[in-house]
Amino acid sequence: MTDARRLVDKLWSYCNVLRDDGVSTTGAHVLAGQLVESNRRQWTNESHLAPSGLAVVTLTHPRRANWRSPDEDPTALVRRALDRWTNAS
Repeated sequence: MTDARRLVDKLWSYCNVLRDDGVSTTGAHVLAGQLVESNRRQWTNESHLAPSGLAVVTLTHPRRANWRSPDEDPTALVRRALDRWTNAS
């Protein structure tokens, strides 16, 4: 199984967090990681942690950023956030 497939499988297993029908807050206010694109746009991707250990990752939409470019690829940021969250669970 490729790294990409493992990452997709791990993300998919947490998809119910994204399917919240109500308005809620995660309390994820502690900045845990950041990726600033090293191009002229310098868009920022961030991960935040909640006291419960829940990780929230905010990413630039792939139609706006070239995630295949090493300067814009958020894979490491997402992987670190998932590792923190799985280790806290």
